[in-house]
Amino acid sequence: MKSGHVALFIDHMLHLETWNNKVQYATWTEFQKVFQEEFCPKNEAQLTLAKLETSTYYQGYHSMDEYINEF
Repeated sequence: MKSGHVALFIDHMLHLETWNNKVQYATWTEFQKVFQEEFCPKNEAQLTLAKLETSTYYQGYHSMDEYINEF
């Protein structure tokens, strides 16, 4: 949880908790729902196939970690 999309998600959550001075998610179920919506798309296979059919799958100037995180 130290890099990529997950790091941004955690950083945003911690900033909101600090700003609001309260826990962002009151229950595990609430956190789990948001986490799954953010990181587990329902049609992950379809999204990946669609991405491969476009030019967006090229690594370009991204590091290997960034490139892998895109998938």
